[in-house]
Amino acid sequence: MQLCDLLKSRVQCSDFLEKLECARVPVSENVSEEGSSWDMVNDNDLWEDKDVDLDQEDYVLVRQEDIVEGIACFMAAYLLSLKQTK
Repeated sequence: MQLCDLLKSRVQCSDFLEKLECARVPVSENVSEEGSSWDMVNDNDLWEDKDVDLDQEDYVLVRQEDIVEGIACFMAAYLLSLKQTK
């Protein structure tokens, strides 16, 4: 399934807008996180290795559904913050 299809299916869930309203937080326009960065991870990284001590690493493993949920929530919150969409 394509990312667009996954996002559409998540946003169309009956509880999505309800959860979004409960989680609504004012967004600062000038937010910059010091030290924020992205680490690119491929299929050969930690995913299948059961012997890895994750306590010594600064990684959090997430599922595809978590990523789709995060993107959908971000996009919806952003759209709700625009004056043109009210």
